[in-house]
Amino acid sequence: MAENPEEILAKWRQSPPVNTSKEEVEKVVEHYFPGLFTYSQKGSHWLRITDPVLKMAQDNGFDTGTLGGMLSFSLVSGKTVKGYQIKSLLDAIAIKLEWQQLEEERDRAKREKYR
Repeated sequence: MAENPEEILAKWRQSPPVNTSKEEVEKVVEHYFPGLFTYSQKGSHWLRITDPVLKMAQDNGFDTGTLGGMLSFSLVSGKTVKGYQIKSLLDAIAIKLEWQQLEEERDRAKREKYR
C-alpha cells in the first residue's frame, strides 16, 4: 500500500482500481479535502466530502460527479471502496486542483498589476 497521498493518486490515475482500501481513500481525502469531509456512523455512506469549489463548478456547468458539491463513499464489507467512487474522487480532485491553479494565476496577475 502506498504511503503518500500523491503516490496513491498517481497509482489510481495510472490504473484505476476495481476496489481500493478504506485507508487509502482516507489518506487521499484528508490530503486534498482537509476540513471538508465528515464520517458517518449511520446509513450506508461512511465518508462524505462537501466542497464549495465543487458546488461552484457544478453550478457553472462542469460535470463534477457530485450532487451539490457533495461526494459520498460507501464501504464493501467494511473494508474497501468501489472503483466507480474512486473515479468520482479522481474527477473531483482534478477539478479542485484546476480551480486552485486558476486562483493562483489570478492572484499572481493582480500582484503584477499593482507593482
